[in-house]
Amino acid sequence: MPYVIHHNDDDGRCSAAIAMNEIIPIFAKNMITTVEYNYTMIDWSEYIDPSKFIQNDIAIIVDLSLCSSIIELIRMFVDNNIKVIHIDHHKKTFDYMEEMTDEEKELISKITTFYATSISASMLTWIYSCMNDEEKSHPSDIKFDFTPTFSHVMINVDDSSKAREYRINPGIFYIDDYDIWRHSSKDTLAFHYGFASVKDKNPKLDKLWGDIIYGMDRQIRSYIDKGQAIAEFKQNDYEYILKRGHYVEIEFEGKMRRIFTVNNTIDSFMFESIKSEYDACLAYWYDAKINKWHYSIRSGDDSDFDCNKFAQAMSNGIGGGHMRSAGWIKDDMIKELQ
Repeated sequence: MPYVIHHNDDDGRCSAAIAMNEIIPIFAKNMITTVEYNYTMIDWSEYIDPSKFIQNDIAIIVDLSLCSSIIELIRMFVDNNIKVIHIDHHKKTFDYMEEMTDEEKELISKITTFYATSISASMLTWIYSCMNDEEKSHPSDIKFDFTPTFSHVMINVDDSSKAREYRINPGIFYIDDYDIWRHSSKDTLAFHYGFASVKDKNPKLDKLWGDIIYGMDRQIRSYIDKGQAIAEFKQNDYEYILKRGHYVEIEFEGKMRRIFTVNNTIDSFMFESIKSEYDACLAYWYDAKINKWHYSIRSGDDSDFDCNKFAQAMSNGIGGGHMRSAGWIKDDMIKELQ
């Protein structure tokens, strides 16, 4: 029985959908065990039963950075002769690899890894799915590049005899463009809101993610059209939200940092108008379902503030993410923010 373990956001879910449809497509979807993970402490045996493992089966871990919990999961699979593929785009994964123990290095050497920080996990998973079996055995060695509009990807760009070009569905492009904050298209934000408005009301998520991976351009356009008005409303709402925030000074890595904070769920565009004024901007909110606080931090392109390192420091290594964006979850509120 295959396993797909993924982050619980749109990039993670899109990555999982690609994995289930393109990497292990011979299995009926109800035969694949899927687990969503948000970097909280977890007992993997509550979700994955080792007694049901089938030797030489496959486990795909997508959009989840290396940390002690993911290492534990990988070890459980490897010890039971399950083939593991780990696809990730977080800076935290590279940071973690620099400090791995010899035992952890040996463990990672036994699995297939495909890591890059410049694109989303969805895009990485799509690229991996386009590779042939020989390329999939060493995906990190395969060079690829995109057309300027990210409409196509070329695999093996350094070898004309093996070079191949693949179309990228617009849905995957918009997930990627939003998730890594490239926002190269004026329609990205509208797509995000339009898709969210449909997704949150539709229990048939398999079909919706099928639309993202394979849908016609007009289907993707329908999400953009739905999201236009929402995006305009959100832009006006940002001004009100930011008025409720304030900045605090926190010492980090030997320097006093000015961090703007606001008690509100994060939106990728919320801090656009002010992020250049501070070392970083932080949103935090309470999640009653799990009785924990969520923290999401952003920094501007010109800031030397490492959000990934800050998130790890604030969460004892559990949280993390990217240089410009990261997050973590804690049982209590950080007193320095009050």
